[in-house]
Amino acid sequence: MRFFLVRICMLLFAFDVFVPNQNMVYCEEQSPAYIFVNDMGKEVLDVLKNNSSEKERCSKLLEKLKNKVNFEQLAKASLTKKHYEKVLKKEHNFLKYFENMAVKYVVSLMQKYDSKNVKFEVVSRVQKSGKNYRVASRIIVNETFNVNWIVSSDMKIVDIVAEGVSLKGILKTQVYDVIKRNGEVKFLKEFVEKYKDL
Repeated sequence: MRFFLVRICMLLFAFDVFVPNQNMVYCEEQSPAYIFVNDMGKEVLDVLKNNSSEKERCSKLLEKLKNKVNFEQLAKASLTKKHYEKVLKKEHNFLKYFENMAVKYVVSLMQKYDSKNVKFEVVSRVQKSGKNYRVASRIIVNETFNVNWIVSSDMKIVDIVAEGVSLKGILKTQVYDVIKRNGEVKFLKEFVEKYKDL
């Protein structure tokens, strides 16, 4: 009887390991999302630790993030789809300026800290939720920040949640709220002037 129960447990374990589950938690070494965030985090820190000018760091960071962040999805979430399409018709380079804004925001944020002593580590298993993966990490610089990276199935960052605050939410206050307050024309003029260059 004991042998029979052991065999049943072994079969159940094998079934759980080898049959994919939509909501399963992936082990670190099995998950492409874990590797993606871990590698990207280290690349970004290398850029931020560099002693070059702010403009050079922004340029290098954008180069690193260009194919790793879904800027279009972030822009749509910031503006709402309706405003995004209207703004894009008036200014075809809006997405490029939006990328500049996002990169400048990250670089300016890190300037408050001693970037040379920053440490980055992925800290837990990767959770799949719907079509996206949630990768938990810690950024240690004077103090510890808990950061969750939301990664799409095609390995692009679609949101970053730092200490419970979503990047989409921050960008929305910087973009959509300004449109509501000043109107599209004024917003676009000021936005282009501010972010046309890195």
